[in-house]
Amino acid sequence: LVKHHLSKPPPGQGSLATIPSPTAPIVVEPAPNRFETVRVVPSTKQLGELVGDGPTYILTVPNLANFSLPIHSIMRLQNLLHRYDKLETLPNVIQLTAESDRWDFPPGVSMTVRGRKDVPQFAASAGGVECVFDYSEWLAGREESLAVQAKFDRVPAAFSMHFGFASSNDGDPFRLLVVNENNPPAPLRFGKGFVQFNHQDLRASLEASMWQCLSTNFELLAGRQWQLLPILERKSMSSPYLYKDWPTSDIPAFGCELDFAHIRLRLQAQRQDLKERLDNLNQPLGRPLGKFLGATNENLISFLAFSPAHPTPGRFLEYLSELKKSAPDKSWIKQWHNRPDSDQPEEVSANLQELYDLWSQKQAQDQPMLTVTNRSGTTNCFFDIWRHLTDNLKEGELMQDQLANLQKRLVDLEHVAYIGLCIVDPRRPGTGLEMIRFEGP
Repeated sequence: LVKHHLSKPPPGQGSLATIPSPTAPIVVEPAPNRFETVRVVPSTKQLGELVGDGPTYILTVPNLANFSLPIHSIMRLQNLLHRYDKLETLPNVIQLTAESDRWDFPPGVSMTVRGRKDVPQFAASAGGVECVFDYSEWLAGREESLAVQAKFDRVPAAFSMHFGFASSNDGDPFRLLVVNENNPPAPLRFGKGFVQFNHQDLRASLEASMWQCLSTNFELLAGRQWQLLPILERKSMSSPYLYKDWPTSDIPAFGCELDFAHIRLRLQAQRQDLKERLDNLNQPLGRPLGKFLGATNENLISFLAFSPAHPTPGRFLEYLSELKKSAPDKSWIKQWHNRPDSDQPEEVSANLQELYDLWSQKQAQDQPMLTVTNRSGTTNCFFDIWRHLTDNLKEGELMQDQLANLQKRLVDLEHVAYIGLCIVDPRRPGTGLEMIRFEGP
């Protein structure tokens, strides 16, 4: 139709009228955030920042000056130390460079490797930095780790050593990166196109080239693992990690942190169930007492309309007092001696029975609706509501808080600012060192 209209414009009209856009549908839930909806093709050139000469072994420690290096995972270092100890690989063929405060691979400073002495140690130095690997216990088969001591003029955020060789006969190149857990380097910045949502493991949550690059060029030591952590955009928060304050039962399984679709559905189902339970709990509060009295104020039609967020026993007595106050001057309810500040069951019971008797006398047609029969016997609806609120106050407040928290979690899902690829210790959930930040285009 549009093509036909374009080919035959109306007589006397130089340009076509604008075709109005269809009305946007009403969306009950917020649309998925920009990280989920916008798919940007990543530039694989950026992956060059993660590629070095040989694999990188990453160790995170609280103290860079004195730490234990788990050598059982580093075959290239094992081979080097065996050859070095036997003088098969001499110091002058080991091309060792050092760098600090970086995750990536800038050209490092050359280090001088100390010659083999009687003490089984591998030592190297450059300027104000010296690093000593004591491999005596490991070589004797008594330990699976090396004792490492390092001296710095200034304690860095990270310290890396690249081991290169004059020829392939002398050894295979690799890099050792030791990161300060208390002050890690700033994360590398990559585009959000490298992450994928609504998958249930780390490999599927990363774009294929990114996963291939990480799995080929890096190995985490001491049981550390990669984890993708969504971070909220509110900078004022002490810890903006999305799942930090969530109940354990709501935190997604390891590797499923970006499966927002299932997380959202699960939270919505919980919210619906909680709403139904709360509605059932509040069902007696919806009795239209104000309507029976002919109240025109919508907020006075029922107690639930008067106090939807804080239905307490005291508020209910305030509601009844407000019904009396808003009634016409000659209304019969003005004869009732209300006591809105009372909290003693006997006193409240007598006062509300007085209201019931007066109401039944003045508006006899309402008496069946004002009478309640339950397992405690027959009573008036006023005292039944007050007692119901007293007995279920804590449960109702707890459900209100749970409902508010569920709603907050659903809103937070829509305010993720970026995704951090972090190095985490599974024994300490919720903490980690951010190596890569996926954000922007």
